[in-house]
Amino acid sequence: MPCIAEKAIAFLYCERNLLSRQQVLDLVAELGLDAAYLSKRIQDNGRVL
Repeated sequence: MPCIAEKAIAFLYCERNLLSRQQVLDLVAELGLDAAYLSKRIQDNGRVL
C-alpha cells in the first residue's frame, strides 16, 4: 500500500490530534516521507501543515 506512513501520520495529526505540527515535520524529515503527499492529505482534511 503506497504512502501508508503518510496516511497514518495524517490520521494522527488531523483526526486524533495526537501529533503536533512540529512532530509531523520532524517525522517527515527523519523518515524521508513524501512531504507533498502528506501536505495535500492534511489540506484535504481542512488543516494546514
